[in-house]
Amino acid sequence: MNKSIKRLEELNKILDIVGTKSDTMAKIEKQTIFKTLEDVREIMNEELALSSNYSIITRITHIKELLKQSEKFR
Repeated sequence: MNKSIKRLEELNKILDIVGTKSDTMAKIEKQTIFKTLEDVREIMNEELALSSNYSIITRITHIKELLKQSEKFR
């Protein structure tokens, strides 16, 4: 379980970095974000991650939605 928490913390750092970039940079980092989403889905299968790290998962979902919206305007 500690491994899952550590991985979620790493993913959160990635989101902090990506969240500060322009749309162009976000597009370049898009693959990283979607890989991050896949990782979180795996982690969500663990009860601890689902309950105690909900805010990180919510942030990732929000960024995914922003990316979808930005794709519509390209």
